[in-house]
Amino acid sequence: MVEIKTKLDENATKEITNFQMKKIWWLYLLFSLIFILLGVLTIIEDPGMIATAVVFIVIGVLFTPLCILLTKGISKSNNKSSLLLKDELVETYKFDDNKFTIEQTKGDTFKSFTESEYSYIYMVKETDKYWLLYLSTSQAHLLPKDKITEGSVEELNDIFKQKLEDKFSPCKKNK
Repeated sequence: MVEIKTKLDENATKEITNFQMKKIWWLYLLFSLIFILLGVLTIIEDPGMIATAVVFIVIGVLFTPLCILLTKGISKSNNKSSLLLKDELVETYKFDDNKFTIEQTKGDTFKSFTESEYSYIYMVKETDKYWLLYLSTSQAHLLPKDKITEGSVEELNDIFKQKLEDKFSPCKKNK
């Protein structure tokens, strides 16, 4: 059995947001390049439309940084509005051969308990510091490797490999 005890806070949601951003940064960059290219092509095709070309180029240069700031701002706003993140929410994850459990507690005011078979996990992605346990495409739990209180990284990876098969993406550094 492997047990991980951690806290859900703004740092955890920030890590998840950063991980998600790494998957889509290329899309932001692609749109930036398209706007810049439109600006350059506008100058080449019709030098009289220099103002329009400059607008396209400026939008292209600012698009990626503004999208990143907007994404992080929305994440921060969501954190501030979540009552569960205002104080410490303690999370305990347990993984054994047949099932996994997630217990969340916030003092005496909040308790949540989930027990499930592994078939309900959408996917698990391992990084050098974490596992991201996805229960759906939009709901992820951050499991820090340094918060294991029982068992080991290797033991949990073995459970994930056995129970999740291709729904588990191990860290490339481990290969």
